Amino acid sequence: MSMIYCEGCAILINSDDDPDCFVEVGNMRRMHKTIALCEKCRHERECQQDIADSMATEAESKCP
Repeated sequence: MSMIYCEGCAILINSDDDPDCFVEVGNMRRMHKTIALCEKCRHERECQQDIADSMATEAESKCP
């Protein structure tokens, strides 16, 4: 059993029970790292990314 802390809210996560807790963050080229996030923090991060992607798409559509 591997217990680690969520880097979002500091709650303990059993990485054996939640193998998706390891998330790569960064630009996925050179500046990236792997962090541990609980399910709630992963969901919040995904929602924030969806909002940012939506805003970027909207901004691109308004450019001439």
